[in-house]
Amino acid sequence: MAQFLGGGVAAHVGDEPRTIDLNQHHQILELVVAGDGAGAAGLARTHIANSLTASVTGALEERENVQPVTLDEIA
Repeated sequence: MAQFLGGGVAAHVGDEPRTIDLNQHHQILELVVAGDGAGAAGLARTHIANSLTASVTGALEERENVQPVTLDEIA
């Protein structure tokens, strides 16, 4: 289940995805401090791609849970 955070960003409920994100942030920082720009850039790209994938997946899951509304229900 996804929780929408605004701005098109969704996070899956629970601690594991947040822990993974936090660990990746620390790894990116460590790579920058170590002077490994290519490694930091690669991990940043992976991190962003994973975040976008999670957002899209969450949006699709949310959309599947929405029941269609008929015009008769609106009137």
